[in-house]
Amino acid sequence: MNQRTTTIAGGFGFPLAPESSVEDAPRPAPRVGSGTAAHRLQIVTSPYYGSPDFSALDDGHAARASIDQVSVADLLRNGFVYAPHSIYKDVKLVTTGFDPHHDMHVAPEFRYLFRDSGHRQARSSPGTAWVEKYHQLLCEAFENACAEITSPWLLQSGGKDSTPLAIVAAEVRPDTRCITYLGGSEENEVDSATLVAAKLGLRHDTLECDPGRAYDRYLAIIDRLPLLTADFALLSYVDLATEIAADGADGVVDGMGADGYFGPTVHGRERVLSSLARNLRLARAMTELPLLGRNFEFCYLLSTLQMDPVERAFPGSRFTDAEVDALFGRAIARESKARLELFRPEIASASSLDERWAMANSIAGVSGSFAKGLYTARALSLRAAYPFCDCNLREWVYRQVPSDQLVDPVTRANKVLVRRHIETRFKQLPYVARKGSFRFDLCGLARQRFDEVHAYAVQASDMLPGATAWLERNRGRLDNKYHASKFYLLAIVLPWLVRHRERSDSHQQRVQITMSPYYGKPDFSALDDDIKGRARLDPVSMADLLRNGFVYPPHSVFEDVKLATFGFDPQHDMHDAPQFHFGFRDSGKRPDGDETDAAVATYHRLLCEALDRSCAKIRAPWLLQSGGKDSTTLAIAAAEARPDTVCFTYLGGREENEIGSAHAVARTLGLRHEVLACDPGRAYDRYLAMLPRMPLLTADFAFLSYADMATTIAASNGDGTVDGLGSDIYFGTPMHSQHWLLSSLARGVRLPRWATELPGIGHSFRLCYLLSTLQMDPSERLFPGSRFTDTEVDALFGLDIARLSKARLASFRSEMASVASGDDWKAITLTISEAAGGFAKGLYTASALSLRAAYPFCDRALREWVYRQVPSDQHIDPVTRANKALVRRHIATRFERLPYVEHKGCFRFDLCGLAEQRFDQVHAIAAQSRDMLPGAVAWLERNRGRLDNKYHASKFYLLAVVLPWIHHHGAEAVGSAEDAR
Repeated sequence: MNQRTTTIAGGFGFPLAPESSVEDAPRPAPRVGSGTAAHRLQIVTSPYYGSPDFSALDDGHAARASIDQVSVADLLRNGFVYAPHSIYKDVKLVTTGFDPHHDMHVAPEFRYLFRDSGHRQARSSPGTAWVEKYHQLLCEAFENACAEITSPWLLQSGGKDSTPLAIVAAEVRPDTRCITYLGGSEENEVDSATLVAAKLGLRHDTLECDPGRAYDRYLAIIDRLPLLTADFALLSYVDLATEIAADGADGVVDGMGADGYFGPTVHGRERVLSSLARNLRLARAMTELPLLGRNFEFCYLLSTLQMDPVERAFPGSRFTDAEVDALFGRAIARESKARLELFRPEIASASSLDERWAMANSIAGVSGSFAKGLYTARALSLRAAYPFCDCNLREWVYRQVPSDQLVDPVTRANKVLVRRHIETRFKQLPYVARKGSFRFDLCGLARQRFDEVHAYAVQASDMLPGATAWLERNRGRLDNKYHASKFYLLAIVLPWLVRHRERSDSHQQRVQITMSPYYGKPDFSALDDDIKGRARLDPVSMADLLRNGFVYPPHSVFEDVKLATFGFDPQHDMHDAPQFHFGFRDSGKRPDGDETDAAVATYHRLLCEALDRSCAKIRAPWLLQSGGKDSTTLAIAAAEARPDTVCFTYLGGREENEIGSAHAVARTLGLRHEVLACDPGRAYDRYLAMLPRMPLLTADFAFLSYADMATTIAASNGDGTVDGLGSDIYFGTPMHSQHWLLSSLARGVRLPRWATELPGIGHSFRLCYLLSTLQMDPSERLFPGSRFTDTEVDALFGLDIARLSKARLASFRSEMASVASGDDWKAITLTISEAAGGFAKGLYTASALSLRAAYPFCDRALREWVYRQVPSDQHIDPVTRANKALVRRHIATRFERLPYVEHKGCFRFDLCGLAEQRFDQVHAIAAQSRDMLPGAVAWLERNRGRLDNKYHASKFYLLAVVLPWIHHHGAEAVGSAEDAR
């Protein structure tokens, strides 16, 4: 899919090359496009690079954006989304270490900005010069960062980072208010922070953590958050920022940003944890055992054993890979872990364990710690200031300050210069010596908001089907901070998923299209690019396509686009209570009568008039001529009513060759005749070329044939197709013994997917077809072709969805149950499949190529006369059970015998040839469409050797049609199976 990427940059200095200066720093990449429905966004979101601009993520774009399920897995595994990804598929982020000039969607490269090799290695000289210079630059940085803030509030923990900021704030912005958060029961930083503020003459406030209040405040701003992180201080930050905004303030000053260029130190505990991280896969139940499940240290150890060493450096207790897969109901954790590969070359090049640890902390810091503040500030219309990210300050510290002022070479204490700066005002601050951060009462959140989070889990069960079970299973363990940490992650993620779906629903415009040639020419203009851009793919409709080759009417491939096809009343709302009524029951037909030539003459006249009317706006009509009954009778009428008609025959399969019959008809009637031999690769390329212009989707087994023919017609200056569809349902379709047998064998049995993949069976079309039939509904067996079984469809989606597709048949069951004959039953099934498959393939293709599609047999005068006036024995011969007796008599007026009329007439496609020519291409698209069909790649790889069997090749065809549509619409929000319930 051709997409444009918009890069949205912030205000000042950009990535540092190893020896670059501030003046040499590259400027922001320009905005290179404007937002569209499928538009890819790239946002610069690092305070090192300036103030992020989230304006492109307005309500419309966010509502249209598709949630990235791997990013959701990132949040549950690590508490943040791996950069450069975001919670949305087509929104990428330029964070610290990435170059804004590069396209994050294509080839992002990570380079750590603060390598040890860039530090000045000399020892410092005695005296206070370094401290004085640091104080001067920090004052300037604070003043610059708060230049546009009228009322700054400093997040003051009383630790190393916030205390120096308080010192300089007292000098350059004495209007700064300090606020301290008492978040946990382990430490109390209030005394230290209060002492600092009091001595400096700054006003000081305290906010004690109420986890329920903090969570309510998060839910209150969730719709205004531009993106999502699950940092373990997010709720603390939201609680604080809401308090600040409520006081009328307009900015938050945060002490983050100095760790990277001062350099962290790895202590014994971190070294031990890193060595214990072994990437093991342990049983989920290990941390849920009696007694052990309540022991934080034991659970933390078992969790560590299952982690990657780099990911163990990330803060907090998170879900293991096995648990994440269970939450999703499919293997997805490996896709999240694979995102770490982008960083491994840089991590591997680190010269020390300290540097490796710094890199790991950098990954988590930019996507978690910075993100929590940036996203929250945006939601509350606050400015977020990060003085330590100032370019002049960080350059000076990183390149000019001696290394022994960064990390003490003896004690291994970090930020030596910062400690010396603090000592100029405070001789001893215990909280500086020990720790400084904002924590949150995790167990209290679980205790206060369990039921609310559980309700969100139920609503989000389509994406995280295992969340409800995890919550119910672990409710009694949430007094253990290990399990409470995981509850916290779910409490953050689940409402985002639910609210995003609600925003998408409210943003969508419900569309209803009358789409039956019986009702007139469909108008697809409502499906302009803007509407299609906002529309969400309906996963149940995708299941329909894979199970049946079409989408059950009145549904479409988009959730909020419904179709009034034949049998539905266009005056009714198809979104609410559609009712299906079959219009051509046997009971409405005229009883048998005498055969007269008058009936044939009237039929000929009405057919000529129907063809003339349907082609009235077509300058150069091309008749799709198979040589069968329907196209032959149309050719006879065309020779009289539109002799400029070109007959066009498609040689699509290896089983039959209709060319001789079709050519004989055209030659006898004096019509021009053209032939197109099927090249499956060419046909597929033509489908892909027109896909962006197609209004909707079907997977009818003649769809690619139709796309191939229509493209040739358009290239030959034809402006319309004439199709022989439409007469079967009012002439009647006899239910033959084969149909009765197959229907009786359809038992709705659930067989394992490998049943048709066994040696000896997997290459036999008949055996596979039989096993497939056993698994079908009797009515669905009457739909044409070999399709995926329910078991296979569930495996393709990685969730229980086939039953939701089958449930759509319920709309038709009452009408089916009311008919008196098997012929009527078969006609109803034909009406369903013809409306959403047979007609749809022509209407969608014609729309994409700006052709007109004519269906003379749908003409009202013709169909009403045949149905109500023609005796029933001219519909179906009561003796031979041959259908369309009147049509056969009409053909016999010009052709004494046409074998293809007696036998069959349709357009087929070389299914096995398509699999042979385009396997790798379809496989590549399947890999790109894993989010909706995670099992497609495995099915293709498992069955590659069986695609010379038409049964398996038919399923390949369905994937070949469906997967590119999913991939093309990947930028739009993907709907949910839960919505369909």
